[in-house]
Amino acid sequence: MTDDTTHTFSRRRAIKVFGAAGIAGLAGCSGGSDGSDGSDGSDGSDGSDGSDGSDGSTTTESEDMTTESEGTTTSSSGNLEDSMMVYTTTDYSPVLTAFEEEYGVTVEQSVYPGPQVTSRFTTEAQSGELQADASIQSLQALTWESVAPYLAEIEVENGDAVMTEERRSVLEERGAYGKGWPIIVLPFGAPYNTQNVDTAPETWQDFLASKWENRLATPTTSMRSLYLLRQKQGDSADEAMSYLQDLDQNISQYTPASPPTVQAIIGGQYDQGVHMATHFVREGVDQGAPIDVAYPEYTLEHHNAVGVTADDQNDAPNLSREFARWVTSDAGQEAIQNELQFKPANPEMEHGHPHMQQRLEEYDPEMIPALYSQQQARDIDATLTENIDRIEAS
Repeated sequence: MTDDTTHTFSRRRAIKVFGAAGIAGLAGCSGGSDGSDGSDGSDGSDGSDGSDGSDGSTTTESEDMTTESEGTTTSSSGNLEDSMMVYTTTDYSPVLTAFEEEYGVTVEQSVYPGPQVTSRFTTEAQSGELQADASIQSLQALTWESVAPYLAEIEVENGDAVMTEERRSVLEERGAYGKGWPIIVLPFGAPYNTQNVDTAPETWQDFLASKWENRLATPTTSMRSLYLLRQKQGDSADEAMSYLQDLDQNISQYTPASPPTVQAIIGGQYDQGVHMATHFVREGVDQGAPIDVAYPEYTLEHHNAVGVTADDQNDAPNLSREFARWVTSDAGQEAIQNELQFKPANPEMEHGHPHMQQRLEEYDPEMIPALYSQQQARDIDATLTENIDRIEAS
C-alpha cells in the first residue's frame, strides 16, 4: 500500500511487472452478460451489464499515458495516488481517458464479462489479494453479500443527481447504501425484428396473445427479475408466477444471454424479445439491421455502478474515491452520454444514442429499480425451476 509520501513496490506492481496474469480478448461495450459463460447469473447480472459475454479479460491503459510512476500525485483535489486499477464488465476507455486527462493520472482497467468480474473480485478479496481499487459492474452485484463487505461506504458530491429516491430506497432496503453509486441506467425492453413484426407488444398483457405463440425469446435470468418486478407492481407471488407460466406458452426458447438473442432476432430466428437488455440494439440500428425496440408500460431499471474497494485492500484509496466522485459528476455523466452512448444515471440527462432516446420518449415506460439478495435469487430460481418445466435448475 502506498501512502502520501513513501514510494513502495506494491503487490499490484509486482504482478504487472512479472506478468502473473494472462490477458486475452477485449469485451466490447455493445455486449452484455447474463450467465452466458456458463454461469447461472448468480453474480447479480441480468444480462444488462454492458459486457459481451465473451470469455477472457483485457487489461488496458490509455494510449496517451505512456509512463507510470510510483508514489502519489498532488493535484487540485488533494493528495491523489498516481494510478489505479478498475475491474469492469465492458471497455470504459473513453470515460477513463477523460478522467486521466483531467487529473493527470493513469487508470488501468481489466475487462471481464459480467459474471466473471464479480467472481474475480470476490475470490481475490476473500484471499486478501484484491487487485482492483474500484469496480464498475452491476449495482445488483455490488450489493450482494459476497461483494459488499469488501467495498468502502462512500458519499459523492453529486449524489442526489444519480441517486433518486427510488434507488436510495432499494439500496437502503438491502443495507448497501453507499457501497455502489449508479452511473448508467440500462432499461429492459422488448427488441423485435422489424421485418417480421408489424406491431410490437406495448403492454405486458400483449405478450400473452396467441399471435405470439412460439415467437418470443428471453434470457433465463430475465425471468427472475420479471418475477420480482411484477410483485413490486402489486402482483402476489402466485399471480406473478401465473403470469410467467402464461408467458412461457409463447416463448420459443430461453436463451443464455441478451447479446446473442438480439443477433438471433436480427437473423429472424426469433421475432420478438421479452424483458431483456436493450442497449445491444444500438449497433444493429446504426448498421441498418432489421431491429428495433419497444417498451411495455413498466420495466426494470437496471444499473451499472461504481464501487470503491475497502481501504485494507486498496492501493489507491484517495484516487479511487475521487474517480467515484468524478464519474457521478456532470463531467463524468456527460462522458458516459457522449462517449459511450449509454443513458447516464442522472435522470435529467437523455440517452446518449438518439434512436434509443426517441423510443424511450415514445413509449415512456415507468422504470422501476429492483435489487434482490443472493438468497432471494436462489429462492426465486428454485421457484422458477419448480413451476416452469423448461427452466432448469442451476
